[in-house]
Amino acid sequence: MFTNVVEYRKAIGRPAPGRVLVETEHGALKESTKRLEPALGVVSDTYGLEFEKSYEENLSPIAIAGRVLVFPYENREGFRIGDPVCAGPGGTASLMTREEVKLWPDRIIGIVANIPGERFCGKDDEICINGRIWIKVM
Repeated sequence: MFTNVVEYRKAIGRPAPGRVLVETEHGALKESTKRLEPALGVVSDTYGLEFEKSYEENLSPIAIAGRVLVFPYENREGFRIGDPVCAGPGGTASLMTREEVKLWPDRIIGIVANIPGERFCGKDDEICINGRIWIKVM
């Protein structure tokens, strides 16, 4: 059922699935702290294919392609399918304005793909959506 692809990366702490991460100067990842930060990806719990799990410190599965569940910064009712999102405070995804897209297209982390109504997903409802939305990783 799940089709996103992840690579395992070293992260500071244990970021939860659905959190947006940014790269540090030392190559580790940490949760985003502000809007429009240059984000690297989203921690995924919905992947179907994985890469680079060979190193013990590479523990966080980061979505590099496909759809991933992410925590929204703004109220999820304000998100629409096709809306571009960027990094937000607290490792969230934030809606981008048209002006922001024009000025900072490199800050787009994904496009809203779905706002789920159900509480669980997966073959056996093994994944708790927990207020997250689906984005297509860019």
